[in-house]
Amino acid sequence: NQARAAPIKLRKLQKDLTAHLCQKDIYQVINAIYLAAGDDTKKVAGAADFCSILVNSLEMTDAPTLCAAAFHYSSLVSVRERELGISTADSCSVEEGECLEAAGSDAKYLCSLAGSGIEEFGTHAVKIALDAARLKSMETLAAKVVRKNGKLLGR
Repeated sequence: NQARAAPIKLRKLQKDLTAHLCQKDIYQVINAIYLAAGDDTKKVAGAADFCSILVNSLEMTDAPTLCAAAFHYSSLVSVRERELGISTADSCSVEEGECLEAAGSDAKYLCSLAGSGIEEFGTHAVKIALDAARLKSMETLAAKVVRKNGKLLGR
């Protein structure tokens, strides 16, 4: 079970980060994972895995980048759970709801960061997470266009 593996995955991430970051920055990344995931231990485990991949495969070892990654991962999972109707949360946050009302559903990835607490990790982390959300929105839009064009061409 992924939820039960969260502490093991967090310890692995901490170990992976010891060669790259000071204890204070490692603590900040772990804190970001917990805050981004809320009370969802599956998100904690997934965000820890995601950060480990970034550290070990892509050599991303900057604390703000990893903090942003934790929020990005958790926000994508939250959006997906709501779309599938399997969300454990009753609804989105007040801030997210207001954002969606003003910006529309195309901004769901950006809005999922509203009220998340990411601003506690600095402007650099916020900018990275917002940029990642914009990229995800563009990716989703591009996939819709490709699917639509494929149908038009008889594929």
